[in-house]
Order: sequence, then C-alpha cells, then structure tokens
Amino acid sequence: MTERRSLLALKLALTLPVAAAMLYPFATPEGRAGVLASLTALGIWNFTAILTAFLVAIAFYCMMLQRLISRAAPENRAMRPGAVWLMFVPFYNIVEDFFIIRGVNETLRREGAANPALAGVKSFGALPGYGWCTAQVLALVPNRIGEAAALVALALWLWHWAQIWNILKRMDQER
Repeated sequence: MTERRSLLALKLALTLPVAAAMLYPFATPEGRAGVLASLTALGIWNFTAILTAFLVAIAFYCMMLQRLISRAAPENRAMRPGAVWLMFVPFYNIVEDFFIIRGVNETLRREGAANPALAGVKSFGALPGYGWCTAQVLALVPNRIGEAAALVALALWLWHWAQIWNILKRMDQER
C-alpha cells in the first residue's frame, strides 16, 4: 500500500507544474499565445464544437482501452480496466496518461507472451503512446513550439489508437 501512496504522491506533485502551465495563459497577457490563442481565435462556438468533438473522441479511445485491458487475462493486466478514465481528470490527466500508456503496454506485453492471437505483433504502441504523452506536455508551451507539439501529439495519439485498435481486433477474433 505504501508504494501506491508514494506513486500517487509523485503523480500529484507532477500535476502541480502541469496545472501552473495550463493556467499560465489565463493569468498573464503575454501567455495568451500558442494553442489557446489559436483555439480562441476560432470563436466560442467553433471552439466549443472542437472541444466537444475532442472529448467525445477521448471517450471512444478510453472505451477501446478499457475493452482491450478487459480482454486480457486477469493475470496479465498491469492496471484496472476502468483506470483509463482518469484521462478525464483535468491537469492530472497529463501526468496520468504516461502511466496509462505504461499499463496498457505492460498488459499487452504480458498478454502477447501468452496469447497466440498476438503472435507476430511487433509493437504494442509504446513509441506513439509515450510520444503523444510527451508532445502533449510540450504543447503547454505558449508559442509556436506548443502549437507544433499539439499537432504532433494529435498525430501520435491517432497512430497509437490505430495500433491498439488492430491489436484489439486480433484479440476479438480469438474469442
């Protein structure tokens, strides 16, 4: 239990600078650049539509990850299937996403060693998974670097989604 508390304390400690970085553009006029400026320039309705579509996409992604982990044998699960929904906790999610990717990757590595349906799978999504997590942290930089990082994060997230979807299809065919 102490290890879990220590890990939670670490995650919460790392969440503080993330929250500060995410709130910075609201606190200072010179910080109102980058992704936030680009999105707010679209107008409130377009911004709301994009945000809603993005949140719906994240929900579908979480459902897929939850289904994937649920399909793995219980002894191969490196995390609880429902833990993927922590992606919706503001600020904390930026840190937690790294741990979700680790849990998914470890689950798939274990399942891949025991499940013939995953024979021949060369990648369980670690590269695009950790890549999008890292790029989304860089997207907090309020300038063109942040904007570019946000686009890279989106591309890597979609790549990860596609890899996981293909693995899930293999696991579903086995059933």
